[in-house]
Amino acid sequence: MYRDLLRSLRLSVARNGFFQTASLVLQYNRLKKSKDTYYTFLFRPLNHTVKLRPGTSDFSVFRQVIMNGEYDMPLPISPNVIIDAGANIGLASLYFNNRFPHATIYAMEPDHKNYQALQHQVSDIAAVKTFHLALWKEKEMLSLQSAGADAWGIQVQSGKANADVQGIDLTSFMREQKIEIVDLLKIDIEGAEVELFQTSYEYWLKRTRIMVIELHENLRPGCEALFFEAIKVIPHRIERSGENILVYNLELV
Repeated sequence: MYRDLLRSLRLSVARNGFFQTASLVLQYNRLKKSKDTYYTFLFRPLNHTVKLRPGTSDFSVFRQVIMNGEYDMPLPISPNVIIDAGANIGLASLYFNNRFPHATIYAMEPDHKNYQALQHQVSDIAAVKTFHLALWKEKEMLSLQSAGADAWGIQVQSGKANADVQGIDLTSFMREQKIEIVDLLKIDIEGAEVELFQTSYEYWLKRTRIMVIELHENLRPGCEALFFEAIKVIPHRIERSGENILVYNLELV
């Protein structure tokens, strides 16, 4: 953990500068002591306020996305349509909005509390549209369970009596939102890649220019094999960036 923090500090200094990183350290110390529902501070490199919940994994997500620059990879296009599947509290959506201010961002999050935080995070950004949905293989009511430490490891399951979130396949979502082409599809869905790449993926894969995905083989063994088999339906090129895999659809990029 200590090494991870040092790495984040080094990366943040390189990305955001020394003074902004020093400010982050100060804000983190205040966050730990805060008793408010949300701890809010202005982060100038994002040109937006950031809202984190004390006593949660929110700062860890902030460290990964904003300090470490998880989605800093160079792209050959400037996306107009971005889908953020597994949006958590909206930090990736904030990052994408800052980097691609002209893009419309569709942020999907299944967990109730995370979704409330997501709405609160981006409430003043018209370009970010929020959806209380779980990306899945089909339209189906799903239940939630924790896959790890608090709100960072939420998984969805079907066939449970206490189902409380709507699952949706990406084809249906695109049609409902009248999306013809997805320029950038970010997927971080805690193991539901298994269901996502089991069936009904050809339509949306062929209409996605670039996909950036984190596979959770440790949570759902077999998801990597399903993923690599599924993307054979498109001519593609693969790159790796940290924990993420980038898939370029060579027919569209």
